[in-house]
Amino acid sequence: MSTNQAILNDRHAVVTGGGSGIGAATAAALLRAGARVTLMGRDAARLDAQRATLGGGENVACVSTDITDENAVKAAFSRAAEKLGAVDILVNNAGQAQAAPFTQTDLALWRRMLDVNLTGAFLCTRAVLPAMLARKA
Repeated sequence: MSTNQAILNDRHAVVTGGGSGIGAATAAALLRAGARVTLMGRDAARLDAQRATLGGGENVACVSTDITDENAVKAAFSRAAEKLGAVDILVNNAGQAQAAPFTQTDLALWRRMLDVNLTGAFLCTRAVLPAMLARKA
């Protein structure tokens, strides 16, 4: 077992945006390093497909949520903890970007990107940080 595996063994990591791309790759690396991993995102089917790809069995869970909704985030982290134990690691990976010239970006799109990219990370961190600090995770 490598040093990294010893460090992450029995740790629970939540990866937002874990259903594809960088989030999926991060989840795979955490799983290889010995962590239990919860994939969190909007699309339950995509999360389930990624779980199957990872092949982590009982060490991988999926929780679908809207990270821009404070109550949904709190409930999602409660479900994640019920499935795999207290959260030790949070990877705020969820993000949204739509390519458009600045002059063609309307306020609704701007706000949606800020909600997902910034507010989502804020809400997820706020949901788990107090317990992580209390446990010195």
